[in-house]
Amino acid sequence: MSGQGTQWPSALTHASSPGSVAQWTSAPTSPFYTPAASWDQNQLMHAFNTMQLAPPSSEWYMDSRASTHMTSDHDPSLFIYRHGNNTVYFLLYVDDIVLIASSLTLLRQVISSLDHEFSLKDLSDLYFFLGVSVQRTAFGFFLLQRQYIEDILAHASMTNCNPYSTLVDTSAKFPTIGNPVANSTDYRSIIGALQYLTFTRSDIAYAIQQACLHMHDPREPHANLLKRILRYLKDTIDHGLQLHRTSPTSLTAYIDANWARRPDTRKSTSGYGVFLGDNLISWLSKRQQTVSRSSAEAEYRVVANAVAESC
Repeated sequence: MSGQGTQWPSALTHASSPGSVAQWTSAPTSPFYTPAASWDQNQLMHAFNTMQLAPPSSEWYMDSRASTHMTSDHDPSLFIYRHGNNTVYFLLYVDDIVLIASSLTLLRQVISSLDHEFSLKDLSDLYFFLGVSVQRTAFGFFLLQRQYIEDILAHASMTNCNPYSTLVDTSAKFPTIGNPVANSTDYRSIIGALQYLTFTRSDIAYAIQQACLHMHDPREPHANLLKRILRYLKDTIDHGLQLHRTSPTSLTAYIDANWARRPDTRKSTSGYGVFLGDNLISWLSKRQQTVSRSSAEAEYRVVANAVAESC
């Protein structure tokens, strides 16, 4: 765990409205406390079930027939509560939590209900969650992983390396020949860490995908690719993902494919980016499973993947 998760208290983060986010924590009574056990799903559902919602008349009531709570089909850690026009999103990861409510009144009611099940403490506004730093801008939220990059560079002994302004030559083909790297375990460890960085850095997705293809038997050309990625991250350490406060709700996907790019297998590489309005919400760079006999076939495959991701 990183951030608040490294401390014994568990973090409960909540947003009262777009652009307003704060943190909460639950306080265990023992240093041998198990975070995953405390946030029991039955307790969480009980807190939602007993939550009272206030109508305009200011009378408190709860109508179970008009409210629903469910676990997301896409993420078992995401709980969704709906009651009329009120909506709550509850994202839980061990003891780190993001709570988003459609109104400040609803937010306070949710926190009050959870407080009956758990001991909560306000930790002020959200600024860090699972290794991702959250910065408020005039446009919305800016997500970046500067500290995470610094940790990776330190692990690779490249903290003081010379920065590189370009990431990778997209026309180059990385051979499977060359001398084996001195420490293949470090290569795999760094590549694995870089995969988590792609959560906020879509610009490195293709380069990381290329480096991942050789994790089973890394050679010197692949180690040179990894060093170039790290030098590029050194130069762009403050880059991240901008989430706009207000945005159209149209869903747009952009796709591309490199036909028969792999010289050894002749397989193509798929790539797409999905935007919700102005916000990039999903992206992928991945080798296709089968050989395409034409560039059109390769393009159709990535179209199918992008449509499936958007639906």
